[in-house]
Amino acid sequence: MTYEIHQILLASDAVEGDFEFPAHITREDRVEAKHRVANVKKEIEQLIGEDLRSDNGVQNATFWEQMGVYERKVQRGGATALLAQMAIVFSNFGNLVTVWSVDPESLNRYPLEDIVNILEGHGFVYIPRSSLDAEYDGRHATRVKITWLDRFFSYI
Repeated sequence: MTYEIHQILLASDAVEGDFEFPAHITREDRVEAKHRVANVKKEIEQLIGEDLRSDNGVQNATFWEQMGVYERKVQRGGATALLAQMAIVFSNFGNLVTVWSVDPESLNRYPLEDIVNILEGHGFVYIPRSSLDAEYDGRHATRVKITWLDRFFSYI
């Protein structure tokens, strides 16, 4: 992780609130963010020529929206799993966003640099997925042993 990325993560972690949500987020903030995400979705779908599936009913998590391209796979016993080929995750904190895949090689099919430019053009702060594997050393570090991925982009 670069020094700059670490400083962004630390600043996003320093805001008042609980582990799941910053205290200062208002209903208006969330409506505005949802509008930006809808615009991002349209632009990325146009860019990649595929529909993005949205999961905007996230609860008990440090993120509020995930959208992406998923492959449906039947597991043993007949259960169906949706495997992210490319997913974009929007944190509850600092307009942070990351892009990931269950198979990082599948990300090569997508123009990541162009996707990041779209995200940043709408005010989101892109954090490379690889940077998030570092051990979390923010303000809650004495209470939990987690990674930065857990802190900003995971279910609690």
